[in-house]
Amino acid sequence: VATADARTGQHLRVSTVGDPLRLVDLGCGNAYLTFGAYAHMAVNKKEAMRVVGVDVKRQARETNARVASELGWDDACRFVEGTIRDAVVAFDAGERRSSGGAVEGADGTGDVEDDVAKPEVDIVLALHACDVATDEAIARAVRWNAPLTLVSPCCHHDLQVRLRDAKIQPFPPLSRHGILRERLGDIITDAFRAHVLRLLGHRVSVEEWIGGEHTARNVMIKAVRTGVGADRATWEEYDDLCAQWGVTPRLAEMLEGELAAARAEAFRE
Repeated sequence: VATADARTGQHLRVSTVGDPLRLVDLGCGNAYLTFGAYAHMAVNKKEAMRVVGVDVKRQARETNARVASELGWDDACRFVEGTIRDAVVAFDAGERRSSGGAVEGADGTGDVEDDVAKPEVDIVLALHACDVATDEAIARAVRWNAPLTLVSPCCHHDLQVRLRDAKIQPFPPLSRHGILRERLGDIITDAFRAHVLRLLGHRVSVEEWIGGEHTARNVMIKAVRTGVGADRATWEEYDDLCAQWGVTPRLAEMLEGELAAARAEAFRE
């Protein structure tokens, strides 16, 4: 459904054997989602795919690579060890260039890629990346110009602390009690994330992707990159949200340069 939606308006290309779709799962863990996505799209839907899973744990990389080999998918699914923010993402050996022209190690580790070595990424996934790791995943998707981004956030501690420490408390009854402030922080964090993506040229929806009986972390942010800039009214909504709560979201700090350029374009006379 998400890929069909992204192909509306031709924002996500149709793959071919010679030019497969490229999917990155950031913070893949044991790669249940990575393999599930590949099985659904490549095996069931016959979509030509290349997949990279990123996780900070060496054990995850080694185990996932072994499973991919056992499934016969090791030509299409590879795994690298590194953080969501910095891991080098390369879909084949020819792309294994990292910052400063260094070559990515055979063990799947390496430095952050520079603009020249930036990979072409079509779909970015991030399932339950803790706290600001979700913001790091979104920031990488934005900088890759990924046509489709799907993230399901986990905990939201960063903004909860910012709300607690803010000089402005616009609705004290909502922030007086810890449990209410925590849940409020969840909502405001994801509202900021969705709005920042809108400001940077994405069509965004926030949806429940699985029943609450399975997990309380069942919100998904779906962003399709259209390249259409936000208008002044959308920017004013963002500014009002920041002013009302007395905070700036971490994602906006990560994408400060991109937001500044987009704002200048929106307010250009």
